[in-house]
Amino acid sequence: MKKDSYEWGKQILDRGEWFAPRFGTASLSEPIDWFQNPFSNRSWVWLLHQFSFFRDLFAVDDEEGGTRGMEFALRTVQSWWAQFPDYDAAPKDIWHDHGSAFRALNLIQLYRRLEDLGTRQDDLVYLQGLIDVHATYLSLEEKYSRNSNHGLDQSLVLFQLAKEFPQSSWSQSHAATARQRLVFEVDNAFAPDGGHLENSVHYQVVGIVQLLEILAVEQSYCAPEDGIIPDLKERIDLALKRLCFMVSPLGNFTLIGDTEANMRPDPFARTTWVPDHLPNWQFVRSKGRLGEPPAKPDMMLKETGWIVMRDTWSGPEDIHLISKCGYNKQYHRHDDDTAIILHGFGTEWITDGGLYAYQERDPLRLLLRSHKGHSLSYPDGVTPVRRLAESEVRSCVKQRYSGAYRAHVTLESHMFPEFVSVRKIFFDRRKKLLELHDVITPTSSEGEARPYVTQFLIPGDKEVEVIEDQRVSIRSETHRLEITCSVPPSSIDVVKGQEEPELRGWRSPRFGVKEDVHSLCFHHHAPTLDCSYSLQFMV
Repeated sequence: MKKDSYEWGKQILDRGEWFAPRFGTASLSEPIDWFQNPFSNRSWVWLLHQFSFFRDLFAVDDEEGGTRGMEFALRTVQSWWAQFPDYDAAPKDIWHDHGSAFRALNLIQLYRRLEDLGTRQDDLVYLQGLIDVHATYLSLEEKYSRNSNHGLDQSLVLFQLAKEFPQSSWSQSHAATARQRLVFEVDNAFAPDGGHLENSVHYQVVGIVQLLEILAVEQSYCAPEDGIIPDLKERIDLALKRLCFMVSPLGNFTLIGDTEANMRPDPFARTTWVPDHLPNWQFVRSKGRLGEPPAKPDMMLKETGWIVMRDTWSGPEDIHLISKCGYNKQYHRHDDDTAIILHGFGTEWITDGGLYAYQERDPLRLLLRSHKGHSLSYPDGVTPVRRLAESEVRSCVKQRYSGAYRAHVTLESHMFPEFVSVRKIFFDRRKKLLELHDVITPTSSEGEARPYVTQFLIPGDKEVEVIEDQRVSIRSETHRLEITCSVPPSSIDVVKGQEEPELRGWRSPRFGVKEDVHSLCFHHHAPTLDCSYSLQFMV
């Protein structure tokens, strides 16, 4: 990455072009157009205004031994602050709650590099003024994104600012504020069961990275007896233990919530501390080649609603089912209670929608966050509740059992107004058999029949064939999965990559990528949905 940063930094300095990973190349020639959005994507705007390209500029200075990277960075800061001196008047995406914290970190780096030159006192005074403004911004209660991953980073950066500039008049008060907020944020990022509360595998990882950053900050600025978070290492280790179950046998993160089906760089590679569950983490990252497997085949977390069942821990051929049924925070929430993802025999058989982009009005983003972007049963024509305040009864795990040969769990969701959705999942490890028993009951029924749908999203590389009124065959190159419905549906249909009359049969395995999948739907018409689905691997 350092070599890439050096090349990207030279591209900025020599050609006025900035390459942002996941997006591409855009103009950064002077004078910089701070209102540009060449990719029509607010995540790129977020990166621009936090000065994420400073890393590339500083890589040039480190490689060449000069100062042209930091000189460009300083001119960038001067240009930016001249246009956006007032955070209350600036557009929200420019003085962004989260991006402004990361911008402050980049300002610290620039300050320290100029300070090392020993001859730039006027520039340091100028930068100190902007750093003071960022410290004030991050300290304000109305700018603080309480109870979120944004708020945690804001609080951590505020603490770093206070410790980096102890001579500042605000140092002690901001450090105390940051400490208090950090304790609250960490207590409310993960549940006591070790699951992250922001509804996705990706944010389980993000939460662990944030805790590791707090650990690094404690080690840099705090005496051993003066740490910020009690039992921090124990919390990290428990969160890591849970994350290991969320990795598929193929070594990728499973696509629950705002997640990409990849494996990010190892956050523990840069730490000297070795958590107890690091061998399990090495095992799942290496697809069974390194480390040690977890001791148990299943994970069932009642507080956060995460469910994982496996037949064994050996490698890519393992059967792995993951589901989630818990609604504790609104951040990054999908309408995905009871949805499943299924891997087995070296491939994915049932998938999920994924992230796509943080573009909340994009039609594909709307589909993938909705219940129609997930493998679950639903009352057709009913809009789920997305706002936590409007959810009178929380989704939850009702019953759970994990034995040597069998496992089962009962999930209950109230995300559809005036309906209770229950999905029971049974797994027989020896028979390689999964059963889903879905019951959706109206809470104020007059007995009239209504439409229900059970959808399975099947990766596009599979062959899907309806072979009987109640049975569907799904084929890979080497294996077959049969799905059999216990009651005759009114119809079964399969579409793939549909654009009209509505989007259907799509997923996004990686950021910004749109990929067609089979949308296999069993349609029912009854007062209450009550049916089972047998998922049998034919070996």
